[in-house]
Amino acid sequence: MFIWLFALGDLLSMLAMINMHYDIIPGWRFPFVSILYLVMKGILFFGDALTFIDLFFAVYMILMLVFNVHWFLTYIGIVYFVYKIIVGFFSSH
Repeated sequence: MFIWLFALGDLLSMLAMINMHYDIIPGWRFPFVSILYLVMKGILFFGDALTFIDLFFAVYMILMLVFNVHWFLTYIGIVYFVYKIIVGFFSSH
């Protein structure tokens, strides 16, 4: 059950990344909360390989939010978050 909460957080982070990339809903609060979630998870589980990827995408989302960059990394991030969501929701633990 606990891992489902992380999967839900990753889903919200992916939706925030898509939102920033396509400017669906303007604003900074939802992406900011997603960035904080990824950074806090990165600090909490520091040392894991996937944690470094989470921190990388948090920095990328900061660049998207502050400097309005839209690179191909968004699509790689979407694939990464979809993988984590599938593993999180369908995990047997």
